[in-house]
Amino acid sequence: MEDLNNLKSLWKSAKPVELPDAAELQQDIKDFRGTKLRNKVLTVTVAVLIVILSFAALLLAKNLWLSTQAAILLNMVACIVLAATNLRSMNRFIGLKDFSNVDFLHFLQQTQRNQIRYYKRTEVAGLTLVTASTLLFPYQFITDSLAMAIGIYTVVVGWILVLWFYIRPRSFSKHSKKLSGEIGRFESIIQQAL
Repeated sequence: MEDLNNLKSLWKSAKPVELPDAAELQQDIKDFRGTKLRNKVLTVTVAVLIVILSFAALLLAKNLWLSTQAAILLNMVACIVLAATNLRSMNRFIGLKDFSNVDFLHFLQQTQRNQIRYYKRTEVAGLTLVTASTLLFPYQFITDSLAMAIGIYTVVVGWILVLWFYIRPRSFSKHSKKLSGEIGRFESIIQQAL
């Protein structure tokens, strides 16, 4: 009998967690999709504009040194890699329409795997190209002054170090935590619904 009283007190003390209704979940999925698609469209647009402007600079600029031309080409390749990666990712998000909670959870988990692969491989390749481009580009314009060369390259190398060792890991951590929170939220919704 005492077990029954304990069970009753436990039942009365339990605070039920309200599950969001279907419309709210659909709106969350729509918001997630819209935000990601908007960011990817903006990224692709900027990357394509940079490629076009860089190509125009190569065609129109006279007397560019080989180092400057190589820097522009490396930057163009980095932008093409960025655009291609985001276009491929956009196709996944465009396909995200009306999913069940379980399907959306699987979609989020695949997004997390893609995010990790991007951080470890694609972003490293792109940033390596941008780093080489950034180091090569100012060379033509600062060869006349040693003091200017030291100053410019100090700033450039400082920026590259901040980008690689502060901004990149912090950005990944921020986005990873946000995605993990969404995954955890949908996992708890699915568990409570069962």
